[in-house]
Amino acid sequence: MTKSYDKAIALFRDKYVSLTEQGVKISSKDSHWLNLWKVIDKVLKVITFGRMNSFLKEFTTTFGKNIDFPYGWRPYMATERSYVVLCHEEVHVNQYLKLGLGNAKIGMLVMGFLYLFVFLPVVGAWFRYYFEREAYLEGIKAWKRLGYNSVIDNYVDTLAEPSYVWAWPFKRSIKKWFEKELRK
Repeated sequence: MTKSYDKAIALFRDKYVSLTEQGVKISSKDSHWLNLWKVIDKVLKVITFGRMNSFLKEFTTTFGKNIDFPYGWRPYMATERSYVVLCHEEVHVNQYLKLGLGNAKIGMLVMGFLYLFVFLPVVGAWFRYYFEREAYLEGIKAWKRLGYNSVIDNYVDTLAEPSYVWAWPFKRSIKKWFEKELRK
């Protein structure tokens, strides 16, 4: 094992414990709501013309205070990426709480509406871009804490391509925003 891996696992455990102590449930998509996840998976495949075909197996999703890792994931399987993803998803938990004025369930309604319907549901979904860029910024910072520095382009591609239904297809502006925020 590398120093980076050992550090990531220690940070993952600390973050996992901290979040669960705050009432956040961390599990995998096959542990509950499986039918909901399957429906979302099918919808994403349809609206992206089959290009988003890894929702169940590769993407972690947060609803309120529930963080659901990909199908089959378990905490003992944590990796460096698991730590980074948990940092990203913690941002979403905090966004739900903020939008719900402390109530994650109300925040789910507000964020869900903004995330899915304002301004456009496909291509140019500004709020989806806004919420995800904040979370990906934390992901970039988490990678930096582990000693990795060149990950911005991966996140730019993710936000501008089918993974988020082309939430903000303007790669240069996404990259500029990340670079500006990381200089702060």
